[in-house]
Amino acid sequence: MAGQMFDGGSRFPDMDDYDAFARVAKRAPKGGIRRDASGQPFAARFPVTTNTTNLAPNFTMLTPQFARGEYTVLIDTQAELSWPRTISVYSPIILPPGPVATAVGFSSAPFQCRVQWFSGGGRGGEIYMTGSGGGLQFSVNAKSIRIDVANWVNFPNPVTASIQNALIGQAQDLHYIDRSMAALAAGANLPFGIPPFARSVEVRSDNQAQAANILLNIQDNAFATMTQQLASDGQIEVHAGVFVDVQNNDPAPLANFVLDYTLGFR
Repeated sequence: MAGQMFDGGSRFPDMDDYDAFARVAKRAPKGGIRRDASGQPFAARFPVTTNTTNLAPNFTMLTPQFARGEYTVLIDTQAELSWPRTISVYSPIILPPGPVATAVGFSSAPFQCRVQWFSGGGRGGEIYMTGSGGGLQFSVNAKSIRIDVANWVNFPNPVTASIQNALIGQAQDLHYIDRSMAALAAGANLPFGIPPFARSVEVRSDNQAQAANILLNIQDNAFATMTQQLASDGQIEVHAGVFVDVQNNDPAPLANFVLDYTLGFR
């Protein structure tokens, strides 16, 4: 309608965005958006910026899945204005159960993390990551953020998330680990979905001698092979691939293997 204003947002029509714009405009009709002493707009503040949860043990030790209900909401918050946010998700240094005297050689316990964010105007994203050894830190431009976490280990794992407003941010060395549910028999193959923002993938297993006989097919959304490389090549670029098909050409089963994806932008 000609008299109706909205910016498109993540819905159509985005009346929440329209209402937020109207409220900001009413607060500062002449002087512009009100800001605090640091220059940050008041309407960019999140009501919730940190939270901690104690994740239940993951006795299956398999990649956590939403379908199995293994994720816990850690933060779900929103503001009226989009702003650069630096997100940190981490687990403190803890000891696994058992006769371990010190924490030497054991860092924070690994966990799985899903982050969803929206910036308005139909812009947003969703990413899955694996955190350990100090956790995750990255930046997005968002006015709403939701963080869900799940446990990787078979004992309780405390995980904390915090969001800080910033002018710039950097993200690097982010990974997503996908552990297979079963051993891959000789001559068999198994496809895996490539996560969003993945740049490369590497097959890791407890038997590196098999790497020269493991074939990785990067496939499109119709499972047509785009490129083929051996696991022994190390990190393999996924380019515009949608699936990675792991084929075991070794006479022995491929057991205890994971796909290690490197995430990020060029």
